[in-house]
Amino acid sequence: MIKRRELLKQLCLSAGSSLLVANQLKPVDSQAFHYFELPSMGSLFKVRFEAPESAAELDAEALLKLKAAVKKKLQALELVFSVHRPDSEALTMTRRLNRAPGTYIEVSQPMLEVLTASLSFSKQTQGVFDLTYGSVTNYWRYCSANQAVPKKEKLEELSKRVGFSQILIDGQKVTFKPKHKRVLLDFGGIAKGYAADQILKIFYEFNVRSVLIDLGGEIVAGEPPRNREGWPIGISNLAGDQVLETYYLKRAAMSTSGDIFQKIKKEGVHLSHIVNAKNLGGISKDEQITVVAKNGMTADVLSTVGRSINQHPFIKDFLEENTQKYWFVSS
Repeated sequence: MIKRRELLKQLCLSAGSSLLVANQLKPVDSQAFHYFELPSMGSLFKVRFEAPESAAELDAEALLKLKAAVKKKLQALELVFSVHRPDSEALTMTRRLNRAPGTYIEVSQPMLEVLTASLSFSKQTQGVFDLTYGSVTNYWRYCSANQAVPKKEKLEELSKRVGFSQILIDGQKVTFKPKHKRVLLDFGGIAKGYAADQILKIFYEFNVRSVLIDLGGEIVAGEPPRNREGWPIGISNLAGDQVLETYYLKRAAMSTSGDIFQKIKKEGVHLSHIVNAKNLGGISKDEQITVVAKNGMTADVLSTVGRSINQHPFIKDFLEENTQKYWFVSS
């Protein structure tokens, strides 16, 4: 179920221009706009923002401080949630809790916030969203890299490790209660959205409110550019070569889930990288969903579970209750 994110939208990001720029945030011909990018969390962090109305431009010193604060926060959050860095809190916590099931350990505030939100989303989606799919998604990534069809027996074995009720939270402390072997967490469907939300707070602290953030396809918008309806974003078709609709994003977040680049196609079998409780081998057709929600973390989760709308009909109600708008396109 948990996924790695790819951007399947074309972004229309010049404030008022009709230019569509695929997968890029470009500066506009105005000294009041700024742009920078940084590698982060296995993706590229990109941001466009407008200087405060009280000043046509942020001075050089303020810009350097802002960029430094953003970089520091991104590095800190990567060290918390990365499942690729052995020194990350996520993997360190997992190793400790699997060695001593039932033993509580204290976790950082970001980890606690994401774990708490994850369990809430898991309950609301009846387990369609579940951090404990880590063992299954790791196996899927291996099969995807080798274009091998996942083996049913292996998936059934790994599925025994899945279940959000294995994670227990007591105040600032967390423990595991594994039902089979060990628990493996995957934050791929929530951590980047959470991180984008935290970065938006930094911009607000610098009195920069007109801002658009893209962290690996998780898009979070603050206030729109002055005298504009919002930040225009083009919603693309499955191929990514045609804009179906332009949406003006403001004070909200947008996330897209699809499988243009991450799927297995072999011997007539088509499997998406989105793994869920009903189909552990992945969704078997081209589908794409884009959601708009109140914040990045919520949008990240909603786009992840939204791919399962045909496998789990109740997900439609969940989407309609929690999104401002969504687009679902299927082949």
